[in-house]
Amino acid sequence: MIILNEIKAFFSDKVNLSFMFAFPIVLIFLLGNLLSTQDYADASIGELRIGYMIKTTNQVEVTFAKEFIESVSEEGTAILKEMTDERDAKLSVANNELEGFTIFGEDEILIYEGKDQIKNRTITALFTGYSNLSKAVKVIANSVPDKLNGINTNVSSFVEEKEFNANRSMLDYYGVSMIIMMAFIGSIIGAGTFGEEIRLRTVNRLIVAPVSRTKIFFQKVIGQIPSAIIEIVVVMFVSVAFFNVHYAKSLGDNLILFTLFLLTSFTMLIIGVVIGLFIQTNPMLLIIPVLWVMMFLSGTFSKQIFIKGVSDRMPVYQLQQAAFDITVFGRTNKAITIILIEITIIILMTIIGVIRFNKLKEAR
Repeated sequence: MIILNEIKAFFSDKVNLSFMFAFPIVLIFLLGNLLSTQDYADASIGELRIGYMIKTTNQVEVTFAKEFIESVSEEGTAILKEMTDERDAKLSVANNELEGFTIFGEDEILIYEGKDQIKNRTITALFTGYSNLSKAVKVIANSVPDKLNGINTNVSSFVEEKEFNANRSMLDYYGVSMIIMMAFIGSIIGAGTFGEEIRLRTVNRLIVAPVSRTKIFFQKVIGQIPSAIIEIVVVMFVSVAFFNVHYAKSLGDNLILFTLFLLTSFTMLIIGVVIGLFIQTNPMLLIIPVLWVMMFLSGTFSKQIFIKGVSDRMPVYQLQQAAFDITVFGRTNKAITIILIEITIIILMTIIGVIRFNKLKEAR
């Protein structure tokens, strides 16, 4: 009964409905109109200096490669420099003289990344558009450390994606970022689950109810889940249907991506619930500044914001990277790891929340 009451109360609140439906739809349309003219999410990141070698002997492939290089050079997307020595090219990347080095091989395109992760994503996006040869694109991450010590050229260390048929746009980036942003904002809703009850002293009715407090806790929390599911579905549907945003390519990867988004929403929800049980004042005074700082440093609002050692340690950033791994490369390892961590956090926060709620005294 409590679960149904929570669901009815949520959907009867016009503010909740506008936040769940209107806000994401309006934001998607605004971003769609503002960003739809951009070809790539990383279009404006400064000068890109990329070395390349053409090793394929197939004349058709050589012609395609040269036409691609000429086209990129004419557009001013990057400065492409032909290299004659592979080792010298890798050293140039290690010394920051080049942002990356690409080899057009017989059956694959190898991309050796530099140290600037923002530019790395741009270089990868640039060559994923080079799909007319139907080749494998292999990104060798952190492949050019100083002095080339320990370069790993084992095929198992490669990140492979063989069918880059979609050009990634800024909307693809913001589609993922916006869902994660809304998932984190869900902590505010979670904080109000019991926080409002405590501040308005209506929590007394729950405390004296002839029902187990543990059962009440679970029903109150579970009653918030439908709204999280609907928010994710709305954003994904509208962004795909109206602005051709690309998520994962396969059904399996999309299910993992959706699970990642959903568990992130529930994790933030339960964290908010616990915060609301412990903080007597309005928890939004604490939650909103923390969320804003995390999102800002994680590049949620601007992809160009990246502070090494800070941004890459932000939970929002890690979630974004896990989602991009699925949508761009089809890699699910990071997402699965985060999903397991989130399940652990949910269990821990649930135990803390149940203990706290069972010890809660009547508000006076």
